Amino acid sequence: MKNDDELDEEIKEYEEKIKELKKEKKRKSNLPDDQRLAEALHEKQCHWAHEDQCGWFYESWEKPGYSRNEYLEKAQKMLSEMSFEQAMKVVKYL
Repeated sequence: MKNDDELDEEIKEYEEKIKELKKEKKRKSNLPDDQRLAEALHEKQCHWAHEDQCGWFYESWEKPGYSRNEYLEKAQKMLSEMSFEQAMKVVKYL
């Protein structure tokens, strides 16, 4: 059984995680659909080592490079054929 101090620490950790999740949700909701879809595609499809083989985390949407542009192109092609909601359903099952 956890004591009060342990419970307080666990509560603090969960509150911090909730804060981080809300921040990430807000960030994503401010992106255009093609960028949101590109991020989802990258998350599901990229199996490269992000230290030295995939540049995704070294790039940004303000300064995209090869990695982000590659997934953005895929996302834009998908969105030319289906809605964002449909595309996200497809990504869910990849």
